[in-house]
Amino acid sequence: MGALKEEDEENKGFVEVSNSRSIQNILRNIYNSRECISAWQNVHGENKNTVGFFFNYQKKSDYINFKSMELKQGLGFHKDKEVFFHSEFRKTIFKSKIKSESSNKLKINFPTTLRIEETREGGRVRFGLQSTLTLSIYLYSESYEKIKASCQVLDYSDGGIGLLIPIEFAPFLNPQQIIEIGESNIDHLSKRHFCVRSLRPLENVLSGARYIRIGGEFTE
Repeated sequence: MGALKEEDEENKGFVEVSNSRSIQNILRNIYNSRECISAWQNVHGENKNTVGFFFNYQKKSDYINFKSMELKQGLGFHKDKEVFFHSEFRKTIFKSKIKSESSNKLKINFPTTLRIEETREGGRVRFGLQSTLTLSIYLYSESYEKIKASCQVLDYSDGGIGLLIPIEFAPFLNPQQIIEIGESNIDHLSKRHFCVRSLRPLENVLSGARYIRIGGEFTE
């Protein structure tokens, strides 16, 4: 398993969210928190950046309004390049394209994905990709047939768990899905349930074997 491509160091501790409803909830919480938001863009090797906030947030809209706290006219962002945004609220990061710009305001497209800091509590025990610890989880087919799948345990904590599962089980996995754990050699993991928070593909570059990395948050 040592040839597996693992996520970059700077991305560890973050999960990717692609479910549109979850993204809406996270952005609405950022808006309600009134936390400042950093925005930046690299233009011809030069970083353009500013600090501002969301305003007039509409849940069902396909765009977001951002207003810089700078008073200058024009922020110097290029409309054809992506802008990155960061909020200290749950340490959220996403990128988007500009729909329109006016003075110190931006109208940006609703992001299709974002990254957010994991909320697992308690010390995490890491086994990594070399882990030989396994457990079983239960999935369901479209006809509600119960499927038992063996997973490699990558890490766990009081709040959640990281698992590696063969790619053939991907059709039975979805973000926000509740999954039951079967028997485990780690007593306090047995018979627990978790909510899927992230799904990421991994590949063994030597054998070509493909996997899905599951990030889950315990529901109890």
